[in-house]
Amino acid sequence: MKFFATGRYFRSDGHYYGRRLYLISDNNPFMPSGDGSYVGMNPYRKYSFQGKLSYYIIPAIKLSYSLFVDDNKNSYYDHGYSLVPDGNKSHFNDNLHQNTIINHTISNSSFQTLKISYSQSNYKGYVFEDLFDPRYVKPEIGNPQSGYTFRTGGNQSDRYKRDLTTIIGKYDIVSQVNKEHKLTLGLEYRTHDLYQFYTAFRSNPSSPLDSLHDIVYPAPNTPGREEYKKKPSEFHAYLQDKMEYEDFIVNFGVRYDIFDPNTNVPSDPRNPHYSPLFPSGMKKADIKQQVSPRFSVAFPISATGVIYGSYGHFFQVPNFDQLYRGISDLPNGKTTFIIGSETGETGEFETVVGNPDLKSESTVKYELGLQQVLYSDVVMYLTAYYSDIRNWVQVELIETYDTRKYARFINRDYANVTGFIVSMEKRFSGLWAANLDYTYQIAKGNASDPQDALNRARNNEEPEKTLIPLDWDQRSTLNFSVTTGKTGSWMLGLIGRLGSGTPYTADRFFNPVDITFRNDRTKPSFVSFDMRFEKFFSFGKSRVSLFAYIYNLFDRLNEVVVYGSSGRAGIDYNTKFAGDIVGLHTIDDYVQNPTFYSEPRQIRIGMSISY
Repeated sequence: MKFFATGRYFRSDGHYYGRRLYLISDNNPFMPSGDGSYVGMNPYRKYSFQGKLSYYIIPAIKLSYSLFVDDNKNSYYDHGYSLVPDGNKSHFNDNLHQNTIINHTISNSSFQTLKISYSQSNYKGYVFEDLFDPRYVKPEIGNPQSGYTFRTGGNQSDRYKRDLTTIIGKYDIVSQVNKEHKLTLGLEYRTHDLYQFYTAFRSNPSSPLDSLHDIVYPAPNTPGREEYKKKPSEFHAYLQDKMEYEDFIVNFGVRYDIFDPNTNVPSDPRNPHYSPLFPSGMKKADIKQQVSPRFSVAFPISATGVIYGSYGHFFQVPNFDQLYRGISDLPNGKTTFIIGSETGETGEFETVVGNPDLKSESTVKYELGLQQVLYSDVVMYLTAYYSDIRNWVQVELIETYDTRKYARFINRDYANVTGFIVSMEKRFSGLWAANLDYTYQIAKGNASDPQDALNRARNNEEPEKTLIPLDWDQRSTLNFSVTTGKTGSWMLGLIGRLGSGTPYTADRFFNPVDITFRNDRTKPSFVSFDMRFEKFFSFGKSRVSLFAYIYNLFDRLNEVVVYGSSGRAGIDYNTKFAGDIVGLHTIDDYVQNPTFYSEPRQIRIGMSISY
């Protein structure tokens, strides 16, 4: 019997700080009552434990059990709340993962594996745990009274709870049938149990409190509240034959995927509400399935060189939010979709709802490469690739029979990715090792954000009809690492990352050239270096390691988000139209948003002991 166990505690105050100038109950910008102390606004705390137990029942059968649990708490920086940090909500997440695996060696050429997995993840977020905590204030408290202005009180009013339990059963068998053929068969079944709850107390200033001065939340099955339970399931099967011949190797496989959203959808999108008078208004969402062939080949061109290529289809289930957002479970077990504004007034596409009938994203990938040994310890790789992505998710805009307007997710858009990678690897010898890779990539599609069509409709703009650079379209990246040291004594490493900027959309008002599409300009380039040093000591059967990690070695603040008017993170030309500021800060204080920059230099020093 063998066992392994490890535990970890990690805590960080984060690198974004706010100042408690105002309290949640404050409302007058010129009469703050906070203590003025600086408060970390993206703290993070984590407890985790991992253990594994292995036991041979008989020499041919091995039983393994592994357990992983963790408990996390964190906050996300909200620039608007940086002067009233107590109003920013906290997020909680705990996870439990258990795996039981049976490995059975059938013969010298065959083995099979059975895996049962149970996972549970629980998420929740709020300012105060009690929905009716008296410290909550009305939604209009502390609202900014001018542009480029921080909040002067108040709290985030929304809260959520999301629980997901997943059970997986997986079986694999591998057999070397003969010298040339190695067959692999796999079966997998997944079942999910999903619970989602979201609400926020009313944002209508005329009625945020009831007659007892208590917070009022939207009633069940009304706008502003979401609550449902869903049990989708998946089935996957694959068969692969690895054929090894004297001059080449071929892999051919086929995969079959099924996904059942296990819920209902409106028969007519213009009538998304369930009514017992018209039970046929809802229908069961279709089961999605796909057969995905995959093929790869590799053959030598010399004693030290190999050419390889691959082709394959891939199946990606939509995320659950895109399937179930806006769904509400009725007491009679039926499902309805909640659309419209919380106040009951019709608006211009205020609501985005999920679509359980979404097709799965389908990607076809092509790859061609060369592997060449240059020296005994130096290898070069050249790889060209192309991905064709169909059923890209976007939204369609719908007007109901009673003139309400909403948007729902559909499969409408398309994207493709083209690029090549040149890399070199020097294996560790002569006290040093190194890796270098350069990637050139073009990523284009109809839109990066699934809600792009909705945003355009709100701005009275036409939908995008051409392929544009996607948000992650980083044309050039160069990564390298150099490691030197003496095995078992010390190690020093340097990692560098350099990249061209990603796209952004320029502000039309401040650009003389007419802009006809989004993501027409490029952000500044990205440069980052990390360093690691580790020293080892031995004391009997114990081994001690002293280490130091330095992230962002040169403390470079890369601009990851920019203003459309200037293309820079700290300059916004729109401030000239801001007018007077109502508050105890300047416009520049607001423009300098720390989340627009990469993390500053971080140094970690530690010690590890192993037995």
